[in-house]
Parts: sequence; structure tokens; C-alpha cells
Amino acid sequence: MNTHRTPRAFSLIETLIVSGLVAALSGIFALFFIYVHGEFFGARAAAEVQKDASEIIRELETFVVPANRILASVSINGDDYVSGAETLILEVPAVTDSGTLVSGVSDTVVLYVDGNRFMRRVAADGQSARVSGTFQIADTVQELAFSFSTEDVSLASVVSVELHTHALVKERVVDAERRAQFTLRNFNI
Repeated sequence: MNTHRTPRAFSLIETLIVSGLVAALSGIFALFFIYVHGEFFGARAAAEVQKDASEIIRELETFVVPANRILASVSINGDDYVSGAETLILEVPAVTDSGTLVSGVSDTVVLYVDGNRFMRRVAADGQSARVSGTFQIADTVQELAFSFSTEDVSLASVVSVELHTHALVKERVVDAERRAQFTLRNFNI
């Protein structure tokens, strides 16, 4: 009697069943990956939109609160700006490297919307430690509206802002809204 068995191969039915299980598990894994991938980018976009909204409010607070006054208009290197619904021009006391105010010297800061970008343009006095130039603060602005405590912006001591940041990621809308009001601490006419 021969007790030695020859190795047996998988039957066609067994091969088809294993192949079907592998295909089903691969499909489930692919759907899970697509879902997680979409949620990751959605969460990342939501965080970016929230961060941009916070950065804009922080930027406004940084320059509006210490400002001497709001300027109705200004021209910087041939570019004209007018304070209004989407533009705010401030006269801000100049500072040294250590943050000390430079007496009698001020910088001009323009905060404005250009498309979906929130921008800051600085025209610094030669005695100021601030850097002159144009800087992008955020790029998800859907709407930005400034309003002032008086009709004549150059007499206003309070600035209100309504902000809506927005992004579209994988056909999903992500947005944030902020409202704030700032009083010019050093307001003078």
C-alpha cells in the first residue's frame, strides 16, 4: 500500500472563490481609501480657510488698533488707493527694531482685497523698522467689507469688518465667517 500522497492543486471553483474574495476586498479598500482621502483634503481645506480668516482678523488688529487715523486716499509708487468697502488705508506710528514708537513719524499701511487675496502694502518711513512692500496674507477671501463709524472715513475712529473665506475642494464647499470691530487707540485728527 502506497501512503505517499501527491500534492493536489486548487480546483477551478476554489480559484474563482479566492479571486472573487480578493476582488471584493480590493474594492472595499479602494472605496475606503477614496473616502479617507477626500475627508483628509476636506479637513485640510477647512483648516486652511479657518486659518486664513484668523490671519486676516489678526492682521487687521495689528494695524488698526495702534493707527493714528484712517486716510481717505493715498498714492504709493503710482498705485492709487481709496479707503472704502474693500480697502483700508491707515497712518500707523513708525516703530524701531525693538518696537519703540518713533516720535512724529508714521508709516502708511494699505489693507485690501485683490480678487480672492487679502493684501497688505506698506510704505514705511526711512526711520521705521517696518519693511516697505506688498505682502499676501491670505488667498481664500470670498467677501470682505469694511464699514466705518462715520461717513467721512478720515474722521472714523472705529472700523468694522465682515469677512467670508471660502474654498472648493473635491466639489465640497468649505468656508468661514468672521466679524470684528476695532477702535483706533491713537486716533487723532
